[in-house]
Amino acid sequence: MEETQQLGPLRFRARPALKTGPKKRPNKYHNVHVTYKMKQSVIDSFDEVGMAATLAKHFPQLSGTRLNTTRKKVYGWLKHRAHIRVKATNRRTYDHLCSRDLGMATTLPREYEEQLARWVNSMRQDGDPVTPQMIQIMALETAIDTGLDEASVTASWQWLRGFKRRFKLSWRALTRSGEGDCDAALAKFSARAAELVREHVQVASPEASNTEAIESEEEFVSPKMMSDLVSISGVDETIDPTDDIDNSVQLL
Repeated sequence: MEETQQLGPLRFRARPALKTGPKKRPNKYHNVHVTYKMKQSVIDSFDEVGMAATLAKHFPQLSGTRLNTTRKKVYGWLKHRAHIRVKATNRRTYDHLCSRDLGMATTLPREYEEQLARWVNSMRQDGDPVTPQMIQIMALETAIDTGLDEASVTASWQWLRGFKRRFKLSWRALTRSGEGDCDAALAKFSARAAELVREHVQVASPEASNTEAIESEEEFVSPKMMSDLVSISGVDETIDPTDDIDNSVQLL
């Protein structure tokens, strides 16, 4: 019998590495951003000491291409110094790296978002709970109706957070089903209290000794407290505090 030769797994040659030229484009550091507070500080320093001293003070670690790119950025900041001053003096935006106008990143048109907000309010007025998933599904269906690309509309949590902020909405937790009937609640409580009084409360007999009560670790209440409990519960039984009762009523 001829012996079959077992072949190992086939190995494919990968693309040969390029030995000449750079393997990737050099980084020009164009996308390095700083806060508006830092930009305002650089502008103030430029007005006082000039460009060279400002770069040496705020960017001493830079050199070469990075330093040249930063110099161009500073000149760009000087052209927008009024906008930067407004952002830097606002405690809500001084630590932002960039700014966008309200609604600039909204995927749905404003009128459709208003329609979605009215739907949420109508559902809440009817007492129906509205979940985040319901809003996302409605937003996706609205985007399809408006002719937007499904891939560009995701109704992410970031959009949902902005949607709530724009229309002053908040998530609500169901704490109770609504205002109940006070008379019915009082009647229910009275019946329950009366049942507990009949089941667990009995008048101590005069023959019961204090030693037995202490050994059984039973608690005592005054006759007046017992009469108050009975009157609140609606039981047609009264206790005369002047009766010769051994000091109390036993709670079993």
